[in-house]
Amino acid sequence: MLHFGSVELAIANLTKWYGLSGKGSAAAYHCFRPRAAPRPWANVVWCASITPKHSFILWLGILSKLRTRNRIKYLKVEESCIFCTEKETVVHLFFGCTFTFNVWSIVREFEWIGFPRAATTLKSALKWLKKEARGSCWRQKAKKVALACTVYQIWSARNRKIFENETPRIAEMVLKIKIHVYKTVFALFPQSALQIVHP
Repeated sequence: MLHFGSVELAIANLTKWYGLSGKGSAAAYHCFRPRAAPRPWANVVWCASITPKHSFILWLGILSKLRTRNRIKYLKVEESCIFCTEKETVVHLFFGCTFTFNVWSIVREFEWIGFPRAATTLKSALKWLKKEARGSCWRQKAKKVALACTVYQIWSARNRKIFENETPRIAEMVLKIKIHVYKTVFALFPQSALQIVHP
């Protein structure tokens, strides 16, 4: 009742919701649990052409919710990055580490991506992508898929190194990204997909 300020206001709202013929429960729900502010990057992350597991990892990365070593101190693990000696954070893992920087450098060189410069955070990469990847042509889809796939491949390589002691190879990771983007674009734009292989 404190949510409304007084008992009288609470009763007035309950009466109003009751009279909405079937829509009252939705109105009550939105009153007690208002919607969060819209995220400007949401339509890029949750794009239909991006593989859901890639979207999920990208989403966790943007929110800094990935379980990087700086976030699991309670396990008393070493906080250094698996690829270098710096402290592992989301920003470091995806943009500060020399290993992942080399992955991004090659991906940025794909002519069909057109990333103009190195990003420093996932939010800045998505901000650029939101501005540059408007529309529904194959290049715009390829840019979104490539970004999400690159983030996923980096996270996956990091986990394989930790849990399986598998040393990642940049060339293999880049090939996986390129193949995934090609398959996705080919499914949507069969004729244009050839430009990924032969730009």
